Amino acid sequence: MEVKQLVQETKLSDVKTSPKSLVSLQLNQTILQAAQVLDSNNILSAPVLDENGKYKAVVDRLDICLYTLSSLNILDPLNPKSDKDVAVDTVAKLISSKGNNSYRTMPATSSFADVLQALVTSHRVCIVDESGFVSDLVTQSDVTKYFGKNLSQISTFANQPLSTLLVTTSLQLNHSVMTVKSDTKASDAFAKIAQMGVQAIGVVDAEGRLTSQLVASKLQMFSSAAEAESRLSAPVSQYTTSEAVVIETSEKFGDILTKIIQSRSHRAFLVDEERRPTAVFTLSDIMAVLCGV
Repeated sequence: MEVKQLVQETKLSDVKTSPKSLVSLQLNQTILQAAQVLDSNNILSAPVLDENGKYKAVVDRLDICLYTLSSLNILDPLNPKSDKDVAVDTVAKLISSKGNNSYRTMPATSSFADVLQALVTSHRVCIVDESGFVSDLVTQSDVTKYFGKNLSQISTFANQPLSTLLVTTSLQLNHSVMTVKSDTKASDAFAKIAQMGVQAIGVVDAEGRLTSQLVASKLQMFSSAAEAESRLSAPVSQYTTSEAVVIETSEKFGDILTKIIQSRSHRAFLVDEERRPTAVFTLSDIMAVLCGV
């Protein structure tokens, strides 16, 4: 069995989590409570439900990062720092500030192939029934783990090196790798994450060699701009970073998938012989490859 056949034969229930384990947020929860829910469940996002339990939006750690820094005026050095207590703002206020919600909703009758296609451009898809109730949230990570468990069923494809897939599929790596130097202030690094709308950026040393990555979920909640400025004044090298996954184009697709899954990362970096990042391979790229086969 290869990719197309596996996709066609897979049911959404084979990939998605049990409805009993679905974690959700409420409109009247504070942003601090929302961050605590995501952290305690070790997840990056969750659907937000209204008072009737129906779907309203999806909130992730990048949203919280952006809202926190924007509200404290940390993103705009020309404006005076705000001293408001962002942590007590509600999830409803955060959603209102986001404007149009960028996450997809799909009916519970959707096929796995349809959801996979949607995940090429959306990190997560909410599965909603006819009454507007959320039955599950399917993420790029869910799908990546599913294929990781079924590599033996797509062995011919999984054994192809990334260099081959760059020729035989529509995959195009992003060579505009966003990085910050390790001596950059953490506040500036998180501001770059928020402004670029990405979940993480690479951290490099003075020579531009990749040392780690900084992810949006590592931003802690602050009660005021003063506290934020104090805690984020340290350089990125002293802040909480995570190991960066490094791959080569000669590596097999299945091995790369396994690396990403085991590291619980959402991306892998390609580097040159000096370990300077040259491209980034993300979960979105994995979805695109699987759809394009």
